[in-house]
Formats: sequence, structure tokens, C-alpha cells
Amino acid sequence: MLLCSVNEIEPGMFVAAGVRHPARPETELVARGLELDGDMIRRLQNFGVSRIWVDHDATRDLDSKLAVDASPARRAVLDKLKESFREASAATISAADLVGYRQSVMDLVCELTSNRGLAPLAERLASGSGTMFEHSASVAYLSVLVALELETYIVKQRGKLDADHARDITALGIGAMLHDIGKLTADAPSTRVLDVRHMEQLTSQRDGSDADQDIKAELCDYCEHAVLGYRMLESARAPASARQVVLGHHQRWDGQGFPDMSKVTGGRIEGAQQGEKIHIFSRIVGAVDLLEHLMRDASGNERPVIAALHEFHSSKYDGWFDPVIRDTVLRKVPPFAVGSRVRLSDGRAAVILEPNPVQPCMPIVRVLENDVESAQVIELADQSDLMIVVCAGEAVEQYLFFLPEEEPLAKRIMLA
Repeated sequence: MLLCSVNEIEPGMFVAAGVRHPARPETELVARGLELDGDMIRRLQNFGVSRIWVDHDATRDLDSKLAVDASPARRAVLDKLKESFREASAATISAADLVGYRQSVMDLVCELTSNRGLAPLAERLASGSGTMFEHSASVAYLSVLVALELETYIVKQRGKLDADHARDITALGIGAMLHDIGKLTADAPSTRVLDVRHMEQLTSQRDGSDADQDIKAELCDYCEHAVLGYRMLESARAPASARQVVLGHHQRWDGQGFPDMSKVTGGRIEGAQQGEKIHIFSRIVGAVDLLEHLMRDASGNERPVIAALHEFHSSKYDGWFDPVIRDTVLRKVPPFAVGSRVRLSDGRAAVILEPNPVQPCMPIVRVLENDVESAQVIELADQSDLMIVVCAGEAVEQYLFFLPEEEPLAKRIMLA
């Protein structure tokens, strides 16, 4: 299978994975195995489909590594969220709901543990309309994935618990699934703020003028969703660490996040939390939440994963996240999906063979030739004059980023 831009495909190619409507992911536009003709290609373009998996002789040996359709466990998370969010206006989550969430997360953990190849990661994990439940399902998926990579660090951070209890990330998954549930309650204030980027934009507009009062009120409205969601889970007797995720996923490592903890601690804790005082699960979900938002622009249009990672890596977000978690997210979520068609800076077409967690933007590629056995395999990390400039039809050179040439931060800290 080869992931191509819809503009790169030609009549006669066969669809390797069903293509879903960008705005209605429950609607399949083209089924797997169908031969494409010119009319179908034009219709896909008109529907706004940007990329498509096609069969390709030069990549048949990769097919067993790829899992391009939505995984059963991830679909179960999505379905559970849809069902719950339809009822969220009543501001109720029942004990039965929590049992369902727990099972969904446990299934997700089992799936990710047994099939590490499931991180077509790099492919948009919540393809579709970008609605809140799709965003939440993706945040849950990525949070669990990152947590599995950070198991030893999590156990250390939860040092007051026995190791078996500390490494149980079921509550993390539940909290990640429901991190924005407070936005949907009947008590949630009406606000135009959609995500943390809009909040950041509002903050930058504050200049001491009379308009500041309106901006401050809107910021307070947005901040309230974390407390509302926390109280919903508290009423449902959700696990304490799941409640902490919902309450703390907008806290920042540098102490500049929200909400003011005095609202839920009766004044015992004042102001925002910072550093390791923020629950480790909240730190993970906070980082993943921003990254997932960055996978779409302010208008809701899909962005290349590498564009989101590039911005997440930029100095703009220095101080926001636990450095260990930020480093792990950058290494664990590859900017290019295995099987993607890319163009190298020397003009040759190639396919992504393997990610590179040391330098994510420099994966292992194979030049696209009909004779697979003689096709050149290139480790881009060893080629200082060669880089990826286009991936699946998108120019990406401006988004390339590079990490320090050393062990992942989590490993260095644990060995210290």
C-alpha cells in the first residue's frame, strides 16, 4: 500500500483502504479493492479528500506493517463518546457509563500493547469533521500510546502507589476521553473559544483597554469547562486520577495555566498548579490535547502531522509541558506515516519504510522502483544533504525539525 495525495493517483489504480467522506466519516465514498477511474478521482477531489491509500507493487512487502483502517478498539471509544455526548447536556455520567469507559480504555490498551504497529499514528487519528468526540477519541488514543512509552516514568511520578497500581493507565484513558465533557453541560457558558489556541489569541489581545473586561470574561468562561467536567466526574464517582485529568489538562508546567485550584479545594490550594504538582496524567493529556488541536488550522482544515509537530516543537510552547512528556510525544508520534509516498530533495520518489525516534524527520525510506529487491534503501539520518521535501502531495520542507542527538529525555532521567 502507498499513501498518496489524491492529485498523484491515476486511473487504473486500486483502492487499498476504504475512503470516507471528510465531513461525514460514517459515510464510505469508495470501498477497498475498487479500481479508480477518472470520474471517481474527480469526485474524490470535489469532496475534499486529500489523501488515499492505493495498491502499489513496490510496497507490497510493507502491507503487513500497516493498519490503515480505524481499529476496532478505537472505533469503540468513538462510539462510546458519541453516545455519552448526546446525553451530556443533562450533566450526568452514570456508574454504568464509567464501566463502559473502563472497558473501552482497557480494550484500547490491550490493542496498543499487542500491536505496536498500530500507530499509523502519523495519519490523522481523527479523520473527519473534527467534532469534539472525534477530538476526544484521538486524545485518548494518543495519551494511552504515550503513556505506554512512559511507563517507568509514570511509576516514578506516582511513587506513593505500589508499582502495579501506579502503572495502571485505565483512569488516564477515561480522563482523556472525557477531558472536554464540561463544554457540553447545560451549565457551560456560551463562548466562541474553541480550543487553547483561541485562548492564547485572546490573551495576546489584552492591552489595558476597556475591551479587556470582555476578553477577561470570555477567558473565564472558557476556563470554567475544566471545573464543570471535574464536578460531573466527581458526581459519578469516577476514579480520582481521571477527575484530575479533566480538572488539570490546561495546567502548565510553568504555572501559567488554569483553573484556579481554590475553586475546587476550598482555598487549600490557590492559583494554578505547576511542575510536578500537576498530576502526571494531566500533564500527558495536556500535551496531547494541544498537539491534536494543532492537527487542524483555526478554520478546522486538516494540516499535515509534521506541521502540527513542528509547531508543538517550536519555542512558542516552551514552558507549557513537562519536558519529558514533550520529548516523548515528539519522538513517539512520527511526522510521516509508514507507506507514505514522499519526494526527496534530489527529486526522487520514495516510500517511508520505518520511523526514526532519534530524528523523527529523518526516517528510513526506499526509492520507488518496480524492482523492490534492488531498490535503494536510505537512512536519511546518515545523509546530511538529503531530506524529504514533499509527503503525500504536501510540501513539508518548512516543517522539518531536529531533536538533540542524545537518548530520549525519559531514559536519561530514569538512568540519572
